[in-house]
Amino acid sequence: MTTLPSDPVPSVSALAEPLVAVPKRWVAWVTLAGLGLWAGFFGPIQVLLAQQAELVSPGHKEFVFGVVTGVGSAVSVVANPLFGALSDRTTSRFGRRVPWVVVGALLGATALVLLATAGSVLTMVLAWSLAQASLNAMFAALTATVPDLVPVRERGVVGGWVAVSQTLGIVAGVGIATVTGGIAAVA
Repeated sequence: MTTLPSDPVPSVSALAEPLVAVPKRWVAWVTLAGLGLWAGFFGPIQVLLAQQAELVSPGHKEFVFGVVTGVGSAVSVVANPLFGALSDRTTSRFGRRVPWVVVGALLGATALVLLATAGSVLTMVLAWSLAQASLNAMFAALTATVPDLVPVRERGVVGGWVAVSQTLGIVAGVGIATVTGGIAAVA
């Protein structure tokens, strides 16, 4: 048996069914990570991108919004399964998923800062594409942690917390973007 610092329980192999309960601290971290993930996805989509499209190209704001979200969606379609497969094969002292969650969160946050200050269509497309790639890397790894580490008997409860983080993250992301989006887009 091996124990990785990021794994709450020892495991025989990556495909072994988990049998030991995950700590509440781990559930809290997964929930908080999910909250940040969903805030990062939905705040820009619901508020920021439309405001920026109007600032960058007032006469073509719908077209710009469509291009930015369309390219971002195409990146997402490729990034999610790609990073999921890579996280399946990752071996590190932190486990298979943690590096992807952490790097995805850090790059995603950086991309969202770049997006908030984007002054051109190209910068918007590049920043939103980087955000989509990064957040999808985080999403793929975060989603896989539940079946990797949570015993079957606990998956309903943990899945419930993950679902709460999704709902609250969307609301928080839209709220934050509403309060700060106009300010960031003008700056």
